[in-house]
Amino acid sequence: MVAKHRHIEPNLSGDRSGRHDLLRHVHRQALGVGPDGSRKWIFRAGLEIKSSPAIGADGTIYFGSRDRKCYAVRPDGKKKWEFRTGGWVDSSPAVATDGMVCFGSWDKVFYAVNPDGKARWQFSTAGPIVSSPAIGANGTIYFVLMMISFTHWLQMGP
Repeated sequence: MVAKHRHIEPNLSGDRSGRHDLLRHVHRQALGVGPDGSRKWIFRAGLEIKSSPAIGADGTIYFGSRDRKCYAVRPDGKKKWEFRTGGWVDSSPAVATDGMVCFGSWDKVFYAVNPDGKARWQFSTAGPIVSSPAIGANGTIYFVLMMISFTHWLQMGP
């Protein structure tokens, strides 16, 4: 059977058998798909999902949505938490070694959220953040923000 969904990202956490699942997101749905292509679950966000998922060490799946939220979904497809921002969240989250979830938003703010869904800190910028952050080995966070005439990159960290 051929899947008819457009975007597929691997769930790198796997399960106890060592198999890896796929997470698909189409429009406003995130789907958990087994290694054999069978659907395991569907999670519906309020609006479109443009970001790719990130997987935490505990298997939690994180992604943003145009409903202005970043979501944390358990491996069984049930919502763990949602974090509201002031703009679309097209930025794909990055997960730090301590479980902190980082992402940007069209509201010109870069967010750091604790694994329990509570804000850790936020950083205001001069433009929307639609790129996905990267976290270096020393904990430094890198992201790009969009400006009307050009793009900047910022480095944050120790």
